[in-house]
Amino acid sequence: EKMNLEIPVRSFNSQNLNTWRIPLIQHNMLWMGDFYAEGNELDMPKFVSQGIDISKFDLPKNYICINSTHNALNKEFYPHHIQAIVDWVAKKGITPVLLGRTEQKFITVDGVEAPTNFGGTSELPGAYSLVNKTSLLEAGAIMERAKAVVGIDGGLIHLAACTDAPIVCGFSVVKPKLFTPQRDGVVGKQYYVVEPDESLGCKFCHSQVNFVNHGDVFACFYKDRLCLDQLT
Repeated sequence: EKMNLEIPVRSFNSQNLNTWRIPLIQHNMLWMGDFYAEGNELDMPKFVSQGIDISKFDLPKNYICINSTHNALNKEFYPHHIQAIVDWVAKKGITPVLLGRTEQKFITVDGVEAPTNFGGTSELPGAYSLVNKTSLLEAGAIMERAKAVVGIDGGLIHLAACTDAPIVCGFSVVKPKLFTPQRDGVVGKQYYVVEPDESLGCKFCHSQVNFVNHGDVFACFYKDRLCLDQLT
């Protein structure tokens, strides 16, 4: 399909600055501030939970958070992988707490509701589910107090990186080095990466190819999502 010369050429080597190609914070600095950041300027900003009341959720003292939802089909955290974590953590006497949102509406500047791929797992045996029950700020305050946060690269993981909580993050479509956060001047501080096997040549597809599945970059080109099978 790439050899079809009628298809417009798409390249990240021209005017496009994209977080699939450069580190997340660096992209924000260039895009919004028009300057190249360095040193501690690349630290994730600190989340401030003061004034956010999470007492109504009746959380136990020892718990981990699992981001069990997604907004892109190629970032789905498969339920059987989550269940394995839930069972293992429960044996340690730690409560697994599910976080995220399975429904979300995006409104365009023209007032039109945009389609989304939101979905995920809201209930699992042995897990305490807060899916669809928190605001974004409440989710941040909950993760801030967690023993750890586990999930596939996405919005809640980025928010967790603004806290001091240890993070275990799976990567499917972007290279881990682009989204590995810098905290307190240290890249990857308390941040543990899980990635597909080296034998899977298409892993990190967004970071290494020009897209050929036009218009739906959040769908697997091969339609099998093998990378997600391997994020155990």
